Amino acid sequence: MARTFSVTTMTGWYCLLVVPLSSAFGATTRSSYFRVETRVSTTMQSRGYSAKYRPELAIIGGGKDYFETQKPPKITDDFTVSFSSSVKLRSVSVLTGNREGTEQLVQGVLELSADGVNFQKIGTFAEGKCEVHLDRTNAVAIRVRPTEDGDQRLVIRGIDLKSDMRFGKVLRVPRVLVDTSRTPDLGDWGLEAQKVAEDTYDLISNELSEKGYIGPNCIHLVLNPEYKGIAETSNDLIQISPTYIRGHQGDYGLIVHELTHTIQHYPRKTSFNWLTEGIADYVRLYLYEPYAPRPKISESKSRYTDGYRTTAALLAYAKERFGRNFVNSLNQLVRDGKYDNSSFRNIAGKEPTELWITFLADLRQGRTKVAHL
Repeated sequence: MARTFSVTTMTGWYCLLVVPLSSAFGATTRSSYFRVETRVSTTMQSRGYSAKYRPELAIIGGGKDYFETQKPPKITDDFTVSFSSSVKLRSVSVLTGNREGTEQLVQGVLELSADGVNFQKIGTFAEGKCEVHLDRTNAVAIRVRPTEDGDQRLVIRGIDLKSDMRFGKVLRVPRVLVDTSRTPDLGDWGLEAQKVAEDTYDLISNELSEKGYIGPNCIHLVLNPEYKGIAETSNDLIQISPTYIRGHQGDYGLIVHELTHTIQHYPRKTSFNWLTEGIADYVRLYLYEPYAPRPKISESKSRYTDGYRTTAALLAYAKERFGRNFVNSLNQLVRDGKYDNSSFRNIAGKEPTELWITFLADLRQGRTKVAHL
């Protein structure tokens, strides 16, 4: 059984969080026999998208390591901790700010949800701290919420939870916020798009993983009637044309392609856009849509620098030939600003033009099925 509840209340935005409920809901006699999984989600990005400042550290960092935001918090932001089953809390204390006494939450509240639907205020921050003593109060989630826009980054140094239950593993759950406020006829599509993004986030993140990098904590997906293209991504914002979606409501692969861009998070200035788009389509076609028709390659017209499906096919072929880490290795080089014309040779022993010629030959001979002529 599962309970679904909203973790934000911004007009026109929605985000659903599904929390499995244990048969031990409200129980105390068996509390010592299992550990409650703890999940952290937030609308605020980690500073530098760095694992050094990942949200889980607000709970497991012990004060030495901590969560730090990329930008000052807004009144619409939140930091939510949810539990895999209802727990009885005896106290909650939250410490914000760095050792110098800055980057504190100056104006904010601590809220608790007992039913998985409604949050109510249980405490107010003063000098960056909030400590609340509770009488074994049922809780499915708690959250920290600014009540004013901040003017500096926010550090959450420690969240201490006292309960009769034992707390186990702490997981980060990326947040997906979908805005269909200007296109109410596409509300159902937005819900499905959100589910696709949530379900594929880990798939993409694992394929493009890099030590020290965690990707966005929150992705904003907006159906924008004023946007003239099909879709585009900038940092954590995905804009999509509702006109296109109305004619292609089954194209959820588009979401996966754009979501990949948020996780790639490459430098703004790069001369290898063909590789950026090729990796995104590789994720879509060969990970998310493995049974979709394979791309058609023209020996006379296609080039490996075409990007999208053509480059994706070459990358899938290279992965077959040179191992599962081929795409990940290229991704890391581009993300770190270290990719150049020698990168293919260093990883595969061939220049991309040589690899393209070999790829075409193997297509003619039927030695690979990643594409067709």
